Amino acid sequence: KRIQELIRAEPIASIVLEKARTRRTLLLEYLGQEGCFDGTRWALVDIGWELNCQKALNQLLITIGHPHTVTGYYFGVSHRHMPLSQVGVAYPFIAHSFAALHSQCKADWLFRKPTRVVVDHFFVVSDHESVCRYCKKDQQIEQIYVNEMNKEWRVEIAKTIHSAVQV
Repeated sequence: KRIQELIRAEPIASIVLEKARTRRTLLLEYLGQEGCFDGTRWALVDIGWELNCQKALNQLLITIGHPHTVTGYYFGVSHRHMPLSQVGVAYPFIAHSFAALHSQCKADWLFRKPTRVVVDHFFVVSDHESVCRYCKKDQQIEQIYVNEMNKEWRVEIAKTIHSAVQV
């Protein structure tokens, strides 16, 4: 509560709002640059869990009057996912039995925190860093990535596991 009060108070509130405005503008420019507003169909493809990103993108699209919502395709969706009225259409490969989404595969054990950590760090580890923001460089919007520690080690472990599974 104390941190929330500090963030809502001046001068911090103005700083946070200005940074959010700047980052929102850059994200919109990036989406436009990548063709997301030219009528081409596009969707999110992600590991999933709670659908936060899809909810945020759809809220952003609503604020600019974009006529379409984002569809998402996910590895797994937890029962703790965002309300579908705010998320839109989402298709999980695996869903928790209490999720409000249909899936042929139900696996409640997958959504326990220790299991999710193993899945995140070993079985679906990406070969790229996570995007944390965007910046403008030479009239192009570029992604700025999070500097993740031990990434090479995790990728090597994932490759070893994937090779063993494929045999």
